[in-house]
Amino acid sequence: MHLGTALLLCVLLLACVTRGLSLSTCATVDSDHVKRKRVEAIRGQILSKLRLTSPPQCRRSTTAPGSCWRSWAATDT
Repeated sequence: MHLGTALLLCVLLLACVTRGLSLSTCATVDSDHVKRKRVEAIRGQILSKLRLTSPPQCRRSTTAPGSCWRSWAATDT
């Protein structure tokens, strides 16, 4: 009687272990890829809020003139 119960428990344990091992076939996550996709999604949301289909093309310099920086620095306390 005890031998049959022990054998049954061993079979059930073996079945659980093999099933658990078969679930561990997940691929590793590439965090850089996830970060790029997240930034891309945020850009898409911003463009959607602005009702744009693509980012606007800047024709001017993206840096502010020195006078703007000086006045900003003067008000920074």
